[in-house]
Amino acid sequence: TADANGKWTFTPETALKDGNHSLSITATDAAGNISAPSGSFGIVIDTAVPDAPTDIVIIDNVGEKTGEVKPGETTDDRSPTLTGKGEPGGVVNVIDNGQVIGSTVIDEDGKWTFTPDEPLDNGEHNLSTTVTDPAGNVSEPSPGVNIVVDDSPVVVSIGSVKDDVGPITGNITPGGVTDDTRPELVGSGKPGSVVTVQDGETVLGSTTVGPDGSWRFTPETELGEGSHSLTVTAEDAAGNRVTSPAVDFTVDSVAPNKPVIG
Repeated sequence: TADANGKWTFTPETALKDGNHSLSITATDAAGNISAPSGSFGIVIDTAVPDAPTDIVIIDNVGEKTGEVKPGETTDDRSPTLTGKGEPGGVVNVIDNGQVIGSTVIDEDGKWTFTPDEPLDNGEHNLSTTVTDPAGNVSEPSPGVNIVVDDSPVVVSIGSVKDDVGPITGNITPGGVTDDTRPELVGSGKPGSVVTVQDGETVLGSTTVGPDGSWRFTPETELGEGSHSLTVTAEDAAGNRVTSPAVDFTVDSVAPNKPVIG
């Protein structure tokens, strides 16, 4: 019933079902006269919690290695693009290590895309999402995707080439001669990167840079007699590569001919 000020309030005793509703009213005065119906007021009741976003893909758009970043992988893109699917019209909240870092709207085809405005810090990240539908229902978080962000530069160098065979041992000087057909290489680089050692165009093998930034390598096969030019190429987990300057030396493991006293 309308009060003395002409205002009224009504709450249904029976809950409206989920779906479309078109509400209208009539007024009956004290004499029993009934007004024409008001215009309709359309609303949608939606009490269902939306599904969490699915098919989340993280895309790296930076550096030598681009494309999808799979769980557990490393990317050098500090602003990777996330894409996925969800309920059209819903708002996707993107969560990084428990903190919401932004949101985007799911389009009418059920697709969404998000790129962080603030670059992610280097380190480990657990990315997940929730979706809030137009009625305000919030989904459970999607399963988290663990990735590592690392855009630090790749560096590598050959510190020394060591001869530990014969009467003359120690570091081989650039352009020097050694009788060690399997000299040890010692160098430095970005921790965790893979160092590949080459003699000219021939790959001798590889090793991994340790946590302290150092690496060591000894060829499994003997270097042949003659000139050699060794380089090392380091590749980090994000796919970035760098090659060191060459170190040149000569292998001479054959004893000279017996001298003759004239």
